Amino acid sequence: MAITKVTTPDLIDLPTTISSVETNTDGVVLAKGSTSGTASVDYLVVAGGGGGGGRSDTGSGGGGAGGLLTSIGGSALTLNLSTNYTINVGLGGTGGYYNSTLRIGNIGNNSIFDTISTIGGGGGGAWASPTDATAGGSGGGGAYSGFGGAGAGTSGQGNDGGVGSSGINQGAGGGGGAGAVGANGRADGGGNGGVGLQNTITGASPTPYYAGGGGGGLYPNSGSFYSSTGGLGGGADGTYNSDGLDGDPNTGGGGGGTGSSPHTAGYGGDGGSGVVILRTASTTTATFVNATTSLTQVGGGAWTSGDKVYTITATTGTSTVTFSSTVSSDARPVTGGSYILEDGEFRYNTTDKKVEYYDGANWFALTSTTAVPQAGTTGVCNYPTTATALYQLNDNVTNSCNNVNAVPSNITYSSAIKKFGTHSAIFSGSGSYITTPIDFSTFTDYSVSMWIYPTATGAGTATGTGFGGTVDAGTDYGFFLSINSSNQIRFYERTGSPVTALTSSNAVTLNTWNNIVAIRDGSTNYIYVNNIATSLANSTITHTSDFIFGRAGLYASDSYTGNIDQARIFPSALTSAQVTALYEETAP
Repeated sequence: MAITKVTTPDLIDLPTTISSVETNTDGVVLAKGSTSGTASVDYLVVAGGGGGGGRSDTGSGGGGAGGLLTSIGGSALTLNLSTNYTINVGLGGTGGYYNSTLRIGNIGNNSIFDTISTIGGGGGGAWASPTDATAGGSGGGGAYSGFGGAGAGTSGQGNDGGVGSSGINQGAGGGGGAGAVGANGRADGGGNGGVGLQNTITGASPTPYYAGGGGGGLYPNSGSFYSSTGGLGGGADGTYNSDGLDGDPNTGGGGGGTGSSPHTAGYGGDGGSGVVILRTASTTTATFVNATTSLTQVGGGAWTSGDKVYTITATTGTSTVTFSSTVSSDARPVTGGSYILEDGEFRYNTTDKKVEYYDGANWFALTSTTAVPQAGTTGVCNYPTTATALYQLNDNVTNSCNNVNAVPSNITYSSAIKKFGTHSAIFSGSGSYITTPIDFSTFTDYSVSMWIYPTATGAGTATGTGFGGTVDAGTDYGFFLSINSSNQIRFYERTGSPVTALTSSNAVTLNTWNNIVAIRDGSTNYIYVNNIATSLANSTITHTSDFIFGRAGLYASDSYTGNIDQARIFPSALTSAQVTALYEETAP
């Protein structure tokens, strides 16, 4: 590769001062990936809630809420770009049980973001040995008086649980919440869980609560008695003559305590899982590894251009987040009213058709020949041949080939996880799909191409987890694509019963982009996984449903979890060379 210093006349004429009207169109500044520097990150970190106490014959205490720490109302973290930061979402503790040796509720699991660590909620007390509720982010509620004390909360993260009553109906104490102590048990009922705290980090209205304590259970003996309520923020109600209720997931709410007579129940409610929420400027992007996330963008806040809000609801293995910041001609670092050129920045010179690199003092052309973007790729309908539909899924379901667009159902979009363009579509695994108006009964041969980013393994069934198809749940006519329990791709045809079931020779990889192309070519079906083909003879089938992305046609129970990007439908069979072109497709 020849590297040539760009002389002054060849430099792109980027504006040197900030103005309300930018007239320069000569060059385009390319993102260089993670820029040097820092990012300001607001956070809400909530640990898993504690389980409610189990056992019969006495009221059992409510689980304490998971510990809560937030920068909202304080100072955001200043973090280095291109650095991996640990992240973990704590699970809720399981409730105690009548026949268990340990009848007190289990402590919730801690949640972590970098140096911010919150403590899991304490378990609710029970008639057992030991009997005392446990300490945690917020403490668990104590059992009926005489059978154990309440758990203590962690200073700055939560509050103590309430103590049990000595009344005739043996009410147990409520678990502590992030905003208040758990209420003491009453003579006629369990104590209410301590209220959680409101937090504005998501920009949601009304402002949500997090980390409420679970209500205490009671053992009803006589007279009037009342069930307790969980604290606002996901805490579960306490019960009697039934198992304790579970805390709400992704709130850190405590599980409800139980109580029954005689021995008809005994499970305490499970604590709700925790959550980590991060808020950044619109120019900052967070990239996650081994994490289940969603992204929303809201206006206002600390950054008027619109903040990015990342909600992390689950983590596995070693989970990390890395922050990067993009550089563009409209959003550049400035000093004294002038734009700053940064060492390591790249740009495409539209006049010379050359990619250029800035070393901190001079621009260099990376090649001596022109560098023309590949024609007819990501935004072109007829690449590598004429298509019926191209869904780029850049925050919408527009068909780039015509004006007949798809219809989304419960679809969100990710700007952090994408293959091309600005976004990809997120499928939750339940109730999210995209219905196209494409009738495959008009095709003799056809091809379907897409990039998938699965985040969950396929179901342990013959069919697997569907991510696209035309099959009608009423007639079982059509076909669908799915991921089986070995993460292989299946091309499954039905005419009321299975006819052709083609399984790929290679598997997809979770949490990364995989190219999938399914082809019907005369008497043979082909499935390509990352440009590796598998084939099988097919049979005549009938299509009674339009094509749907995200599930096995109209089978709502067979749904996909993950992301999809750059989806195409062709009214013809692609050649192996055309499949290779799609696999090697690059953005201009």
